Amino acid sequence: MKKIIDQRRREKLEDDQARQRIKAKIEADKQARQAKFSNAPAAPAAPVQPAKTEPPKAAGPPKDYVEAKINVIRLPKFKLFVN
Repeated sequence: MKKIIDQRRREKLEDDQARQRIKAKIEADKQARQAKFSNAPAAPAAPVQPAKTEPPKAAGPPKDYVEAKINVIRLPKFKLFVN
């Protein structure tokens, strides 16, 4: 009975140590990745000028629409779908 208890403790201890090693590797990878990307070449030093936009042109009088188009789409089995 004592051997089984000692074996389980040992296995639990080994599992905990394995988890700690994995967490340490993950943390080291995070730091390495952060260092890698922080040393990336910087953006150009010249400030970027925003594109010049023209003011919208004044619209004429509103149009009076008297006609409209209806789009008819044919579906399989010759059913009509009117939009």
